[in-house]
Amino acid sequence: MRKKIIWFLSGVLGLVAMILFILTAVRLDLLVAAASVDPPALTRQEMLEDFGYFYRLVRDYYPFVEAIEKEKSLDDFYDLEDHYRGRIENCRTNREFIGVIGEMVQRLEQGTAHCDVLPPGREMRGLSLWSESVVYNVGKKGFFLRGYWWDLLDLKGRRTHARLETVYRGGKYVVISPMKTPDGTIAAGSAIEGIDRIPVDAHVQTLQDRIWLRFDVTLGKVYCHHSPFLADSSPNRRVWEAELTDPQGKASTVTLQKRAGYQPPPGVEYPEENVTCVELDDRTGYIRINAFTMRKERPPDEKKIEQFFNRSGGRYRRLIIDIRGNLGGAPRYWQEIFMERLLTEPRSHAQYSMVKKKAYDQLGFYNRLLALKYRHAIRYGRQETVTRSEWPHPFPSYLDPKDYRLLKNTRIYRPRKPFPFEGEIFLLVDHDTFSAAEDFAKTAREMDFATLVGASTIGGAAVSFAPWVFELPRSHILLGIEIEMAFNEDGSINEVYGTTPDYRMQPSAYPTEMPRAHDREALLKDAWIGFILDEFPVKSGQWKEPEGN
Repeated sequence: MRKKIIWFLSGVLGLVAMILFILTAVRLDLLVAAASVDPPALTRQEMLEDFGYFYRLVRDYYPFVEAIEKEKSLDDFYDLEDHYRGRIENCRTNREFIGVIGEMVQRLEQGTAHCDVLPPGREMRGLSLWSESVVYNVGKKGFFLRGYWWDLLDLKGRRTHARLETVYRGGKYVVISPMKTPDGTIAAGSAIEGIDRIPVDAHVQTLQDRIWLRFDVTLGKVYCHHSPFLADSSPNRRVWEAELTDPQGKASTVTLQKRAGYQPPPGVEYPEENVTCVELDDRTGYIRINAFTMRKERPPDEKKIEQFFNRSGGRYRRLIIDIRGNLGGAPRYWQEIFMERLLTEPRSHAQYSMVKKKAYDQLGFYNRLLALKYRHAIRYGRQETVTRSEWPHPFPSYLDPKDYRLLKNTRIYRPRKPFPFEGEIFLLVDHDTFSAAEDFAKTAREMDFATLVGASTIGGAAVSFAPWVFELPRSHILLGIEIEMAFNEDGSINEVYGTTPDYRMQPSAYPTEMPRAHDREALLKDAWIGFILDEFPVKSGQWKEPEGN
C-alpha cells in the first residue's frame, strides 16, 4: 500500500512538473522555431504599451535615474516621460519606434554603461537558448529578433566626426594634429571653445541621448571621450561651426564638414594576443590582459602566465598587472588566476550595494538560476540583507531607503597553487577599465592586494547581481539593464565615480597613457611603468616553496 501511495504521489508530482513546464514553454515561446518568427508590425497602441512598460520597468528596477541628475547634472529621465510619450505617438514605423527607445536607453546608460538594447551577440541554439530565456524569464522570440531590432537601431550609422584629431585634456578638447579648412589651418594645441554658438560643455550635454558620456570625477563634469564631434545633436545641419582658441590665445571660428562614422581615439594600441608577459628587468615582471575571457578561453591564458612565473624562478620583487583598456568579461578570470594564485593566506572581502525592493523580491529565484548557469564565470559570494543601522555609508540624500534592499556581499579568497612570487603587486588602470576589470580594481584596492596606479576607472562593479535582461512585451525588444547600485569603500557610488587609484597619473585626460608597443623596450618608455620602477625600489628577500605543496 505504501509503495502505491509513493508511486501515486510521484506521478502527481511528475504531472504537475510537466504542466508547469508546458505553461512556461508557452509563456516564453520555447517551442517556437526561429523560422516562424516574423518581425512585428507594431501599431501605435502597441508602441504605447511598450513605452508604458519601459517606464514602469525603470521605476521598479533601475536605481540610477536620480544619480544621473544629481551626480552628473544631466536631465531627469522621469521629467521626460511626456516628451517621449509624444514622440512615441508620432512614430509611424518600427524604425522610428526603436530610434526613440534607443534614445531613452542611451539616457539611462549615463548612469552606468551596463544599459543597452541587447545586440545579436553570439549565436545560441537549443538548450543554451532555452536556458537564457528561463534564467531571465524572457521570451525566446526576443532572442530571435535581436538582429532585426539592432539593424533598425543602427548605432554605427549614428556616429559622426569632423576628421579633426582631438583629445580630452584638463577639461578641454585639444587639437593634436594641424588640419586645413576653408577658413584656415587649425593649429595643433588649439582648444575647442564652442560648437554652433554653444559653449562646448553645454554642447556635449545635448548629446546625452546619443552617446555614452564619460564622467570626469576630478572636475565633476561629463565629457565626450576624446572629441565633442562623436555624435550630432542637430542632424539637419550639414556642418559644424566650431569656435577655437589657438595656443597663443587667438580666437577663430571655422566650419567643419560633418562626416559619417566613428573616429577612434588616437594613440591607443592593444597587443594581438590577450595575454602579454614581459620581463622588464631581473626583478620586475609585467603582465598585460586585454579582456577577462570566459571559461573555455581561460586555460591557455593561465598556462602562459604560469610558465612566465616559473621561468622567473621566484626572483621577481615587483609585478605589474596592466588592465588599461580592459572592458571586463568573466570575474572568475582574475579571481582564479591572480587573486587565488598570488595570495599567501585566505582573505575575505565585504562589499555593499543596494537594489530596489521589487527587483530584489522578484529576481531572487532567477538570480539563483543565473548563478548556477554562470558559476564558471561569476562567483557570487555570500549575500545578506542588512539594516540601515548596519549600513556603513552615508545614504544618498536624493533616494528613499524605504525603496531599497541594502545588501552585504562577502567573498572569501583562498590560496591555490601559488605562483613563485613574493613582492609588491601594482595594477595599472585607466578610464577604460570597466565591468569585471572594474571588479578587479575595486577589490584589489579595498583588500590592499595591489597598489593602483593610473586614472580613475569607469565603474560598473557587480557586487551581488549581474546586469539583467528584460523584454518589452509587444515588440519583444530585449534590454540589458543594471539593477544594482554598488558602493566604494569611501561611500561613493561605484558606477558614477569608479575606483580612484592610489597614485593618479592623468586624472582628467582621454585617452590616457598607453604603450605604443608591448615589447620590453617600448614598455620601459611608458611613463606610468616608469613611475612604478622609479618610485618603488625592489625589496630584498628570497621566495621559498610553501610547505605542503
